[in-house]
Amino acid sequence: MNFVGYVEARDVPLGAVDVLVTDGFTGNVYLKACEGMGALMKDALKSMFFANLKTKIGALCVKKQLGSFSKQMDYKEIGGSPLLGTAKPVFKAHGSSDAKAFFGAFRQAKLFVENNAIAEMTEAIAALGAKEG
Repeated sequence: MNFVGYVEARDVPLGAVDVLVTDGFTGNVYLKACEGMGALMKDALKSMFFANLKTKIGALCVKKQLGSFSKQMDYKEIGGSPLLGTAKPVFKAHGSSDAKAFFGAFRQAKLFVENNAIAEMTEAIAALGAKEG
């Protein structure tokens, strides 16, 4: 484990950390801001690529990459996150989730269970405690 300490919010999406630990309010504000920026970027790209015939042709040339980027920026693809520190899997989805977002949350929960995430984390934390002792 590599504890980084305090990080700037702008560095998190760039990969400065794999896990961000925060209080509920701050974490929620951060997530909502990221989701809003994702929606803004998708709308801005759509406006640029549908501005005229030339840009539409350009969009056709990068259609696959745009689709991949759009999917990556869509919070509904993930849909939910696990609440850590529980003995059983518990997932939190948006209050405004639609069917697509719930499907994403169920997919994440399924992967979480299939990968035995709680046992893996429990073992990793126990190993850290053993190293420190």
